[in-house]
Amino acid sequence: MQESGNSFARQKDVKASLRETIKQEGGSPEEIECEVENFLARIRERGGLFVIRTGDYFGFFHRSFQEYFAARYILNLIKRDPDTWIVRLIERVCTSDDLWREPFLLAVAYQSGEDEIVARKLIQVLLDKTQEADFARQAHDLLLATECLIETKPLTIGSILEKQIAQQLLQTYEQAQTAGKSEVSERIEGYIQRWLLNLPREAYRPAPLIVLVETISDTQHILLQRACLTLLIMIGQQLSECPSCVFDMLIPPLLALAGLPATGKFHPTATLSRSLDFSIADLALVALSFMGKSGPSGQFLLIMRQHFKDNPDHLHRVALYSLESGTLITPIVAPLAQNNY
Repeated sequence: MQESGNSFARQKDVKASLRETIKQEGGSPEEIECEVENFLARIRERGGLFVIRTGDYFGFFHRSFQEYFAARYILNLIKRDPDTWIVRLIERVCTSDDLWREPFLLAVAYQSGEDEIVARKLIQVLLDKTQEADFARQAHDLLLATECLIETKPLTIGSILEKQIAQQLLQTYEQAQTAGKSEVSERIEGYIQRWLLNLPREAYRPAPLIVLVETISDTQHILLQRACLTLLIMIGQQLSECPSCVFDMLIPPLLALAGLPATGKFHPTATLSRSLDFSIADLALVALSFMGKSGPSGQFLLIMRQHFKDNPDHLHRVALYSLESGTLITPIVAPLAQNNY
């Protein structure tokens, strides 16, 4: 059914397949036929997963069940002959209709909890295969590999493969921006945002963050550096729920590039100087400002709250000066959050 892109199977074909499977357990033709009927009755009555949908056709109650069982079937074949069936699965995934996208995601996610080596190999073979394709197909398959990382059991795929995918994402993003392929750029922004939001809170120096920090700190490759900073600007306001390590790792190099001093707990990277390229410095500054309460502006807010708590007369003076000048004077940029208003 999955192979043909069909959601239905003829009753006679279903029974023929069941006969072949049950025959492997032994029994007379009459016993096998009886078990075929009993099996179909059981799954109809007890689970309702596989039922007569219309006329003489069987089908799963929902397509997601079909995709799940297709994934499990392929994994059983991979267990017997991994070299052959991993390649065959990737060949199916790389077709243009996305028919095997969900079974592939399910297979990798399942294997990440059962056999990390197989899960890793599935993603690696996909990435190797896509090198032969055009830009659009490469971007499509790279995003599929990224989604696999997001959906798998945390910390099972390995930092080497995670770094490879993160690097390819940024390179593809830079190429998409240069070529004006905004749809690809937006999809990469969305996937990296999801990846960062789904990082385990206990993770130490996660691979995607290492790659992001290395890229925005790489002054030898300005185009890629600029693209990475642009990406951070585009997703910055949606990162507030990220683990703290995201901000702890990204903010120091951004402070250094923008030429800004330490702010609260954040200190500029000592080995990185203010960028001589004004566009890079400006992008770093904008990226910092879009991080809201988790970034430097949030630290300033904490500092100023404590200052006015210790010096209440200063807050009174600011209010008076605002009234006298007819302009609201704010000592800091207040992060955009409901409880600040």
